[in-house]
Amino acid sequence: VTAVEKDPALIAMAADFYPDLPMIESDILGVTPELLRAHGRPTAYDLVVVVGNVMILLAPDTERWALSMLAQVTRPGGRILFGFHPVGGGPTHGRHYPPAEFIADAESVGLQVEHHFGGYNLEPVGPDYAVFVARRPTSFEVLT
Repeated sequence: VTAVEKDPALIAMAADFYPDLPMIESDILGVTPELLRAHGRPTAYDLVVVVGNVMILLAPDTERWALSMLAQVTRPGGRILFGFHPVGGGPTHGRHYPPAEFIADAESVGLQVEHHFGGYNLEPVGPDYAVFVARRPTSFEVLT
C-alpha cells in the first residue's frame, strides 16, 4: 500500500493516524512508475483507489491525463476504483463530471469500465454519487 497526496497538511494528519503508511507528496498528475520507484515503492498495483471526489477536483481538461497516469501505475489486469459526485452535491469548487463523460475519458486512455454503481454498497446508479470500477486490460498501451 502506498498513499499519494498533494496537500502537506493532509499528509501530516494521515501520518498521525497511520504512522507506518508509506506516503508520497505528489499531485495525481505526477504519479508515475518513476516517482514510485524513486520513493522505494512498487511501480504498479493490483488496485488503485481514487475516491473522495478527486476526479471532480482536477484542473479543467486534465481528466484524461490523470486517468492515463493512474493506468500506468495499475498492473495489467488490475483495477481502479473511483468515487465522486458527478453532478452537484460535491465540494462547491468541484466540477460537474457526468458518468458518460467519465466513461468516455476512461475508455479513451485504454481503461475498460466494468462497473458503475450509485455508492460503495453497490447501490443502483443514481444522480448523487458515482462509483466506477475500471480495469487495465492485459494488453495495454499507455497513452501519454
